Amino acid sequence: AGRAGGLLRSFATHRPDGVLTLDGPGDPLMHPGALDFVSMGDELGIACVAMRTDLLSESFDPEAVAGSGVGVIAVDLLCADAPTYAALTGVDAHDRVMQRIDAIASVRDVSGGMKLPWILPRMVKCDATLDSMEAFYDPWIMAMGSAVIDPVPAWSSDRIRPLSVPGRRAAQLAADTLRVRCDGAVCDGRWRSIGGINAFDAGLEAAVDAWRSVLGTRGEPGVGVGSAA
Repeated sequence: AGRAGGLLRSFATHRPDGVLTLDGPGDPLMHPGALDFVSMGDELGIACVAMRTDLLSESFDPEAVAGSGVGVIAVDLLCADAPTYAALTGVDAHDRVMQRIDAIASVRDVSGGMKLPWILPRMVKCDATLDSMEAFYDPWIMAMGSAVIDPVPAWSSDRIRPLSVPGRRAAQLAADTLRVRCDGAVCDGRWRSIGGINAFDAGLEAAVDAWRSVLGTRGEPGVGVGSAA
């Protein structure tokens, strides 16, 4: 926690306009200190702290989540119905996740005119969900004002494949995203390792320098730290 705190303080000092995103392989809410990190980032003045989760943590507390200072909570709901969710995940938990989304929504802060945290349900476009995209997207747009349809993961054998990201947009995303894994390893926006450097040991500035240098050799010039996960 102390090492992560130092990293967050450095991030807030150098890029107060940046976005801190807690995501990646594994659900951040499974970590007992996840909401402490969220609150720390918020208190340090980071422009926005976001989290991506499947909302299956046994210790889930809607009031703790809503009151942590998280600005955006993206939920991997994956599909529009319980049978498809069970088929995709092997877990009969769709209704539980829906109830937890409603629980967070019911205790959100509305004092500033905008309901926070902003809840962002996400589905994945694949064979199993192709016929229910409207059934997912339209109701969530009406209920929450937001929804995301994700491409199927690259490793999937699903017949539906994502369109390629245009080169200039891919370069822009690469130049705006630095990732720090939970062990301190530094990666680019696509989780490719950056020179074996560890952000906890070397510090954020050294990590950013290494990141920019590697992006330059790949023809993806770094223009600033837009987000860190």
